[in-house]
Amino acid sequence: MRFEPLPVHRVYLACRPGHPLAGRRGLGLGDVTAYPLATTVLPSTEGTAAADGSGMGRFDLASGLFLPSVHVNSLALARQIASGSDALFPATATMLAADSAAGRLVALDFDAPYLRTDYGIATLADRSPAPAMAAFLELLRQAEAEAVEAESAAAAPVRTAGARPKGRAREQRPPGVKGAAQ
Repeated sequence: MRFEPLPVHRVYLACRPGHPLAGRRGLGLGDVTAYPLATTVLPSTEGTAAADGSGMGRFDLASGLFLPSVHVNSLALARQIASGSDALFPATATMLAADSAAGRLVALDFDAPYLRTDYGIATLADRSPAPAMAAFLELLRQAEAEAVEAESAAAAPVRTAGARPKGRAREQRPPGVKGAAQ
């Protein structure tokens, strides 16, 4: 097998603008795990912190997977549920951009090292890909490069709450994501 890692993207927890956590700064793990998580099944590594006695979901011992409290098979449905309830929706900045611009979702001021994508392309090392597969992989690589470029270009520095003295590090907001840092 040959594995080609794809770029890492930060994952944000998003919610409806009127959510009790929306606009709050410096959220901790206990704050976010008090609310249900609306998403697909996650590998156990991504659900470790969320499963520790929280309302976000639970581990399924038989499969070794994290089952979110609002388990769906469609991220579009999870996005819709989060926009109309107190559920949180995990997504990259690119995934949140349209909903954020339309005012349907805002990113929470919460970050953790495990909130990152970790995926890639696995192929057989001694085989040439079929033409359709080669074309798909090239499109995938281009889409990833465009996402990285868009995230980098749009992640403009913004001020944190209150005045910021000159020379202090600036916080960054993802492209088109309201509420990550204001």
